Amino acid sequence: MNKLKHSLEQRIFILFLIITFLMILALIFIEWQLAKFGIRQYETKNINQVLTNYKFSKSQKNSNSITLLKDIALTSGLSDVIKRSKPTEVNDFINTEIDQTLTSFLAIYNEDLELIYGNSWEMVESYLEKISKTADIIENDVFYSNFGKKLYRLSYHIIKNQTTGELVGYLINVENHNSITPSNEFIGLTYLLPYPLSLTSEYPISLAAKIEKLNQALTETISEQKSTDIYWLSIDQAVGVVLNYDVFHKPVSIFLINYPRDVNRFAQQSVLIFILILLAISIIMITILGTWFKIKILQPVHLVSNTMNQISLDPSSIKPVEMTYEGVLGDLVETFNEMNSSLYKYSSNLKEYKLLTDNMDSGIFWLDEQFRIILFNPGLMRIFGIKQREDLINRNFTDYIKLDQNQIQKALEDSLTLTNLATVIDGSKKFVLLHIRTLRTSGTTKLLGNITDITKEVKDKQAREALELELIKSNRMAEIGKRVEGIVHNLNSPLNSLLGYAQLLKKSNPKNVDIDKIIEAAKNITHLVKGLLSKVKSDSTAMIRPLDINSLIRQEMQLLKHNLFFKHHVKSKIELQDNLPPVRAIYGDISLCLTNILNNALESMQHSEKKELSVKTYDQNKMITIEVTDTGEGIFKQNQEVIFEPYFTTKQSQNGSGFGLGLAISKNIALKYDGHISVTSVRHQGSTFRINLPEYIIDE
Repeated sequence: MNKLKHSLEQRIFILFLIITFLMILALIFIEWQLAKFGIRQYETKNINQVLTNYKFSKSQKNSNSITLLKDIALTSGLSDVIKRSKPTEVNDFINTEIDQTLTSFLAIYNEDLELIYGNSWEMVESYLEKISKTADIIENDVFYSNFGKKLYRLSYHIIKNQTTGELVGYLINVENHNSITPSNEFIGLTYLLPYPLSLTSEYPISLAAKIEKLNQALTETISEQKSTDIYWLSIDQAVGVVLNYDVFHKPVSIFLINYPRDVNRFAQQSVLIFILILLAISIIMITILGTWFKIKILQPVHLVSNTMNQISLDPSSIKPVEMTYEGVLGDLVETFNEMNSSLYKYSSNLKEYKLLTDNMDSGIFWLDEQFRIILFNPGLMRIFGIKQREDLINRNFTDYIKLDQNQIQKALEDSLTLTNLATVIDGSKKFVLLHIRTLRTSGTTKLLGNITDITKEVKDKQAREALELELIKSNRMAEIGKRVEGIVHNLNSPLNSLLGYAQLLKKSNPKNVDIDKIIEAAKNITHLVKGLLSKVKSDSTAMIRPLDINSLIRQEMQLLKHNLFFKHHVKSKIELQDNLPPVRAIYGDISLCLTNILNNALESMQHSEKKELSVKTYDQNKMITIEVTDTGEGIFKQNQEVIFEPYFTTKQSQNGSGFGLGLAISKNIALKYDGHISVTSVRHQGSTFRINLPEYIIDE
């Protein structure tokens, strides 16, 4: 304990010495600053007195120039004469009404900037456009300009009609600006041509070595558009300046005051020497105390700092610091080692949580109250199709998942859960499961959410439902087929009897034409019954076998003739490729697929003026294509990608029928045999559906 107490007292004593030393330095610094402040205040006062006198003299002359122009502008009848823009009339009026001895150079311009009195001067005309642009804001002003190595004061006044206030012209007067003669103490008026200033005989010797510093100071003053400034160029040189600008804010002249600082040099040097002595002693003390401080305090602190830096770069490298220190530093090291142990456990848990969230398929995210994304895992980037994290930070969540105002309000108040939410992400339709809940802590509100892409599950479910419906429909069709087959068999006997009796009657009455009609009709019915029986047998045969697509199409088109709308209103065209390779499939599947598309084509032409149906087959790239073209109402562009989805239909809104399963079943049948269906359509012109099936190659 005594040893620890001694160590603490020693460190407190050293700390006292350091604080005392710092206080001495602070007092020296304050003394130096006060001395500098007092000296500068004294110099500023003297320089400003001269600058003020110069500026007051210049202001008086400016005021007199403006007053003179105002009196001229208010001369009765002047605005009317200028309005007429007749130089001769203006010249007579000025010579009669105005004392010309009061002005050095007087020029009058009309509202179109045309000279109607006085002589043309390039210097004056270079400023006319700028003056006219500010006429609505500045009625009169005075500025300076140099021309031919001389400085001029230009004053102008806007002339307006005293009754209507309408602008009629510009009154401009030019006067020589007399410069102050240079002396040992002052530099008079000097032109800023060329700029920067160059060393000439006009400047005193004391400024010769400081012309570069003066130019640097002037550049900063001009860039800030200041008119007055004071520069302390060195310990023995100060300069006061007044800058004159033209209407373009371009410097045209400078008034310099050269102020020698010899009077204050002794005070400045004395303070400087005192400071240098104290600094030398302080450096020696700092060297001695710094070495001790480095060994006793800085070295262990440096060791702890390096260990902490290593931990920040690689938390897995956490190691305890050896306990070789006593007193306060020993307590610090012990506390540091305990902190290391806690950080190691926390880092391990954090890695496990991060590994878990980074490998989740679901997206986890934090939102602020404005629904901006502030934190998220890689799963959210995969769902939204984002490659870079920076592209998602601070983006609004509703840019990707569309939520209405009620849903947003519900999420902010408590929680929001949406199952099977359909949305469009990265140009493709997806189904997601979304849950958002509000967390309020320490006066802040954040929203924690997770989102899961269930597109595959939803589409699988829809496909299963469509296939189940297809199976149900196939079973019903098979049952109907059996019944139709029985009915057809029962019809065959009466038809054969009818045909036989008719033929007997024909032998007895060979000239009876009506009997021929009966025989012909009976034969047609027999042909139709046989065709129907053949189709029923083919549809009910659930066996995959090579199919002749052309024969199937001919049979379907033959049966389609029993549709009254097709028979009486639709013009059909069939183009079947000769020697078309077969496809391997169940007859009933391909028949159902084609029938659905043919029925849709007929329904689309119900209200069309032109009613034409074309069926075409061809072989291309080992694929058999059945192409069905109609001249119906066509399909909207936005519907062309969803017409093959289950339950999508436009018929319900039109005639109250349709479940949206026909094209979905046709698509599933094509996919079943490694084929596909596509559509191209133009609104009010028609549609073309293409059923593509792989051709069946018979092994030789």
